[in-house]
Amino acid sequence: MVVRLLCPAIEHVAVAVAGRLLCWGRSKPGASIKLSPGCAAILGLPESTVEMSSNDARKLVYPEDLAPLELRREQALLKQQREFVAQFRIRRADDGEVRWIEGRNLILYDQSGKPMQLIGVRIDFTDRKLAADMLAERNLQLELAGRVGRVGSYAYDVSAEKLQVSEGYVAVHGLLQGTTETTLSEWRARVHPEDLGRLESVHDQAVADKRREYSVEYRIIRSDGALRWIERRCLIFYDADARPQRVVGVSIDITERKQAEKQREILNAELDHRVKNVLATVGAIIFQTQSACATIEDFVSSVDRRIRSLGSIHELLNHARWHGVSLQEIVRRAFAPYTAGKYYEGGPKVTLRPDAAQAMAMVLHELATNAAKYGALSNHTGRVSVRWYWLPNEILHRRLVVEWQETGGPPVSTPNASGYGTSVIRELLPYELGGTADLSFAPGGVQCRLEVPADWVSNLVGHNNKDPEQTGPITLNS
Repeated sequence: MVVRLLCPAIEHVAVAVAGRLLCWGRSKPGASIKLSPGCAAILGLPESTVEMSSNDARKLVYPEDLAPLELRREQALLKQQREFVAQFRIRRADDGEVRWIEGRNLILYDQSGKPMQLIGVRIDFTDRKLAADMLAERNLQLELAGRVGRVGSYAYDVSAEKLQVSEGYVAVHGLLQGTTETTLSEWRARVHPEDLGRLESVHDQAVADKRREYSVEYRIIRSDGALRWIERRCLIFYDADARPQRVVGVSIDITERKQAEKQREILNAELDHRVKNVLATVGAIIFQTQSACATIEDFVSSVDRRIRSLGSIHELLNHARWHGVSLQEIVRRAFAPYTAGKYYEGGPKVTLRPDAAQAMAMVLHELATNAAKYGALSNHTGRVSVRWYWLPNEILHRRLVVEWQETGGPPVSTPNASGYGTSVIRELLPYELGGTADLSFAPGGVQCRLEVPADWVSNLVGHNNKDPEQTGPITLNS
């Protein structure tokens, strides 16, 4: 049975909106449907179509939406609802294009409660739906960007003293997930006590100057105890009497940037310290070498050799990112220029801190240079033994011992005067590291015993001389 529309005025509306709105009516579920003018444009039917069967109407509904739509309608009939609203998709009959439809339905019942007539309006809201979906997707993207980039937005109502906050703001401040509002007092409680007064002073001054925007950096303490740095950028809106009414802004977590700035300051200070030390060392080398050399040639050669040695240890330190240098590598670098002689080394794995590594390298360089000029490295029969170990039974004050022993070289005699090299060997470790240096010009060969406090050692592996990583004497040069 085909029924007339109960409200002809609705038909005129349907025509006026040019195919975006259609009216339909039928006596009961399953009956043929009479369509208002203009509905063909929505459904993709021929313009002359004024009636269609329920089965044909069902075929136009998007398959995934058909069951929920019919369930919604059956529930409305079961509860004898007079009206219900549903949103679903259709495929147009002519080109298969998917359109979003909002159905607004009125159900009339007879005296026994059975459905007598169904009258409905179908509105094509595809463009609005797509725009809403796009907006929702964009909001999700912004929320994700806020969480990942640690940026959150807020709107502060001055009179209510409440902030409407975004998900990014919630993530930055460590609030409970799902929080959409917080109060001024709660925000104040999160600000670091040392920054609160300064922060409010900046805001009050901006209001006093009637500035529209300002930015400020401060710290917060989150509920989990984490300290975070925040950069706040905001706009102030004033009422007709020039009083602040609303503040809208963003909170940016800049903790990583602040940490990087702090680290850069530390590195710059450390670099400045190292450069000054190097310049002071170079100056001392030049001054002391000049007073100990008889000719300009000797002076240039000695300075060049010592600065090259200094550069070598700095190369090692730089390669290790100034964390320390292996004592074994320092020993090998000291003997590197003297490939004609023999030397031996042995000891546990030890890494010296930067200052200790530099001092040890300078001392070993002077010992090697002296051995090459006058001692065991100056002939083919000489040998140099370098071994290091931890002093036994030194529980509270560990000390690392480095022993230098020359044998097989020319006869040794005590020099009449102490030159720069001898001064470095005897004085550098005690002065720089609080260690000791015992240099002896024994007839059988120069001997030197160096002691370094454990504080200058980066790793304490090998305190026990029976440590499995300890190496025995190894012949490295021949």
